[in-house]
Amino acid sequence: MQIKKKVLCPKCEQVKCMTQHHVYPRRWKWEEANMRDKVIELCRDCHSDLERIICRYECTHWGRRQLPAHVYLALLGWFLAKGRVA
Repeated sequence: MQIKKKVLCPKCEQVKCMTQHHVYPRRWKWEEANMRDKVIELCRDCHSDLERIICRYECTHWGRRQLPAHVYLALLGWFLAKGRVA
């Protein structure tokens, strides 16, 4: 985990130190390099919240197994949009 300078978090919209979230979790061995290296920067609080959601979803729906790649992308999109007013 790399901590970066303080910038605006795309989720909570607060200026905080950012961490890198791997869109496709590193705990699963992705064969394609573009999947292993895809990251988004989030503050530590939002990053932790997203990781909890992903782990809960893996356990509840897939028995703690790797989800299809499109599900990780969909969960990220849902998480970033959640709570925002259009």
